[in-house]
Amino acid sequence: MRDNQLRLLPVLLLFALTVGVIGCEEDVATPLATDTFMPAELPAATPPPATIAPTPAATATQVPADKSLPRHPSPTVAIAVAEGANAGFVSVAAGSAHTCGLRMDGSVTCWGNDISGQATPLNDVFNSITAGPSSTCGIREDGSAVCWGERRNNAPLTPDDGTFASISSGLFQTCGIQPNGAIKCAGRDYLYYAPPQGEYASVSVGFGHSCGLRTDGTLACWGNSHDYWMREFGHLVPPDGTFSNISVGNFYACAILQSDGSVICWGDDTEGQASPPDGAFTSVSAGSDFACGIRTDSGALECWGRNDDNYADFLGQATPPDGEFVTLSAGYRHACAVRTDGSIECWGANYVGQSAPPGTPPSAPTLSPLPATAPQVSNAGFVSIRAGLHYTCGIQANGRVMCWGGKEEDRGRLRDERGDLSKSPDGTFISVSVGSSHACGVKTDGKAECWGISSSGQARDPVGVFESVASGGSFTCGLRMDDTLDCWGLIPRVVGNPAGAEPFLAISAGTFSICAITTDGEVLCWGFGPVDEIPSQYRFAAVSLGDRHACGIKTEGSVACWGSNDDINGNFIGQAKPPGGVFASVSVGGFHTCGLRPGGNVECWGSNEYGQVEPPSGLFKAVSAGWLHTCGLRPDGSVECWGNNQYGQATPPGAR
Repeated sequence: MRDNQLRLLPVLLLFALTVGVIGCEEDVATPLATDTFMPAELPAATPPPATIAPTPAATATQVPADKSLPRHPSPTVAIAVAEGANAGFVSVAAGSAHTCGLRMDGSVTCWGNDISGQATPLNDVFNSITAGPSSTCGIREDGSAVCWGERRNNAPLTPDDGTFASISSGLFQTCGIQPNGAIKCAGRDYLYYAPPQGEYASVSVGFGHSCGLRTDGTLACWGNSHDYWMREFGHLVPPDGTFSNISVGNFYACAILQSDGSVICWGDDTEGQASPPDGAFTSVSAGSDFACGIRTDSGALECWGRNDDNYADFLGQATPPDGEFVTLSAGYRHACAVRTDGSIECWGANYVGQSAPPGTPPSAPTLSPLPATAPQVSNAGFVSIRAGLHYTCGIQANGRVMCWGGKEEDRGRLRDERGDLSKSPDGTFISVSVGSSHACGVKTDGKAECWGISSSGQARDPVGVFESVASGGSFTCGLRMDDTLDCWGLIPRVVGNPAGAEPFLAISAGTFSICAITTDGEVLCWGFGPVDEIPSQYRFAAVSLGDRHACGIKTEGSVACWGSNDDINGNFIGQAKPPGGVFASVSVGGFHTCGLRPGGNVECWGSNEYGQVEPPSGLFKAVSAGWLHTCGLRPDGSVECWGNNQYGQATPPGAR
């Protein structure tokens, strides 16, 4: 049942690519995370996150003595002396996995992940730029704003919105400062809430909240008061005083005091990201869970906070290069800065070339490798897990897919011209979905690849680029980057989707049916299955569809289920009767359901014929329910399964 993340939703954007499958599909329902083109990282306690880079112009702008800011600031930098492709830059903006630089002539050059077109800039002249997780926006010479890249979760500002002095893009919103100092935003107001009235000099939009710098130097913040785990960090309560710079990260923010140039941060300090060093800074930029600033006295960079990925593999995003710099921008797991000679230098993650500016020698991607001492087949280093009918598949930290199950005596019938499902494909993937006897995944280039039984064409490779895929019984559906749906194989009776329902934010496939979440959180289902009993009074952050029942996470975090509560003999088993409380993700199996609590505990309900609703003790960061078995992902990257193991589907590699 495809990974139904609804990109944030007031309650947990899950972050754990958990999944729930029906006996045929596979995925879990978890609120969405940002478009990340790298093997997904699922933190054990801290949500992974979508980093929103602050507006470069806002990052480096000082509030003058009269506490007013120029309405259309023009970026200035030392005369460029660097030559070649990496030269002539005046500012830089780092997103989740892409980076863009603004040159002296107003042109923009981008590099890194371009799956949504965020690294393909418009041929125009700009005064400033800002990068969100999977989009980029800029202010043109006439002050109008224009954006390119992903628009599914972040409606862009357009020239029709008027003129702006500065602009900032986050996960679900883009905001700009208008000539009169008012803030105008586009995107999902119900996730961020409206900014306080007043006259502002700059604004910074983060993952779930935003902050603005008023023209009198004071700060105001607004948005979600808690993270996915329902933890509150006080990130909406800025310090008193007057400031010259503001930058918002993932549930924390940093600002520079006007009086002495010192940096003050508040909010989540789990990784030390809200504990800046002493001293004076000219600018500061907050990444997901690390931050960097430029020293006033030397122009040197200094960073603090997280310096690795979610598996403690060193990335170096908090270890900046030496030298003198004039402006910087911190992204998800990387950061970039402009040197005094006009060249850009980046550091940290380089999964898809986001830390390799034009003209720099290519380097190997910083995909988290499996431990050097680990065998090729090992129950370690997984970042996501999906359970299906007789198979289970997981994505390893290096992006490779590994599947198991359908043991030898069964593979004779679970076979087509592409071999059995356990023979995983080559290449690196960002997501995978397991159906009855086939699987499909989205590769790092956005293309979908399928394997396994294809008797109805369900395992053929579709043309084009996809955000996600969901494998059903004898069909597969994919959500394209423009949020339209494309299905292939033995498609459920209603071809396509309810008229006028697109765009969709997430999809989930059952044995004979499909469910999708619209942009306003409504769940729509069609086909043969639990499609007529949807609790339409709720809005959902995620949905997981099975054979005869479905469950979704409501926007406030509780689970609602609908469909059958009986087994095939009509006996009540309660698979659609969820417990109360908040869940981070939910996954629907054949006749059971499992959910992941915010603290990492797994709770299951429904049929327990094979022990599939009795998870082992301990904490998990993802869970996926198969037809008669369940698998969970431990914080250390190992996989543990329970329930029916007739075909080896509950025996992860290395655990045999």
